Amino acid sequence: MKSRQVGYVLMAMIALGIAALIGRVVTSSPDELVLSGLLPITTDVVDGVIIESADGRNRAKLVRPGESQLWTINNQPAYEAKVNLFWSVVAGFDGAQLVAANPATHERMGVSDGQGTVLTFLVGEFEQEKFYIGEWSQDTRLCYLRRPGKTDVHAIECPGPASDVFDADPDGWRNPIIAAIPRSEVSSITFTYSDEEFVITPEDGELLVISGDQRDFADLLQVQRVMQALEGLVASGFADEETAETLSFDSPDVVVRIVTGEEAQTPTTRLRLLEREDGSYYVRTGGSPTVYILSEPVASQLLVTREELIEDGG
Repeated sequence: MKSRQVGYVLMAMIALGIAALIGRVVTSSPDELVLSGLLPITTDVVDGVIIESADGRNRAKLVRPGESQLWTINNQPAYEAKVNLFWSVVAGFDGAQLVAANPATHERMGVSDGQGTVLTFLVGEFEQEKFYIGEWSQDTRLCYLRRPGKTDVHAIECPGPASDVFDADPDGWRNPIIAAIPRSEVSSITFTYSDEEFVITPEDGELLVISGDQRDFADLLQVQRVMQALEGLVASGFADEETAETLSFDSPDVVVRIVTGEEAQTPTTRLRLLEREDGSYYVRTGGSPTVYILSEPVASQLLVTREELIEDGG
């Protein structure tokens, strides 16, 4: 999920730059080659989007409350980069190129009834437009779509798999970024474990690891490793609501407190972590109700011991 989520910004940039011409398999007049006559499906008109897997296993509903331009998922802000990518692709629906008119092609393109993803745009409680979204071609970077009751299949430029752009998993729309703290803004980092507490902080031009009365020079490579993790700490998933309600962060296994400078754009942040059986962690930041899951490889980069941080092992 990490690589998939952070890739949305890049995918959005690719979407804006694609200029390839779509191949044709039928011959007709120019007006008949494109999808037209759609009701408006822009972000300023639509206030609800339902994305469902055809098998009914997953269903995500994006909502734009009132006059807000902020899209939400389950009453939480949706991941802005992914939302922007979605709307950049949807902008291509009106004028999408006709690529097939024979129902025999529907199954191959993944747009038959019961296939792919069902995408519904809402204005209030009323259905504005609805589409079946089918397969994605890596060679042509096209997604296929069909309106219910129609035989024509159209194609749009799509920078990534349809299952990512039109994601039916609600968690796929949540912001996975736990922390994004530029190293230039960090004043100190305090690690609190069950058996030790120490601080990484600069003093008289040197970077020190301080624990009680002990003061040691920090291993700069290890510190940079921690800083790198904090610059883009991305969750691999989220605890479901039922699990989150059972977790107590009053006595976490680890607390990491990142203090930022007075001129910093990023506020001081506290991460509370509970270890899971597989070595990953549940994470909560500040007073946010969101419970993230931090994978074991990422956690191992962030959660260093005092001994690991001391230059030459002390």
